[in-house]
Amino acid sequence: MLLKELFTSDSDKNTPQYDLIDDISFFIDNDDVMHKEFFLPAIADLKRKNIVEKDSIEEVAPYFEKMVTAGCMKYNETYNLTGKTEEIYTQELMSSICHQLAKKHLPHIIDGAYDTKEA
Repeated sequence: MLLKELFTSDSDKNTPQYDLIDDISFFIDNDDVMHKEFFLPAIADLKRKNIVEKDSIEEVAPYFEKMVTAGCMKYNETYNLTGKTEEIYTQELMSSICHQLAKKHLPHIIDGAYDTKEA
């Protein structure tokens, strides 16, 4: 048991005891269907529009919005979090996930590590 658990009230039991942004990012990264349906087509768009060359996370992140939205819904179906979906998966949360994924994958996209022909 953590000291934090000893000194927090029972009202904190409804909040997740993990970082939801990291957990959903990991969930999306390890889902092959998400990669084929959303990730690889987004990379193809980024390359076609020469946005990758700018090396800007701010410009790359919006291209992952469809993937993150679908990933959040799939995550919710899998783990069935308590609470209203709109309150859990806020625009701020999804934007943070997009930025985290962009930050992680942008160097690999620039290096050409992803083959968009698989999409």
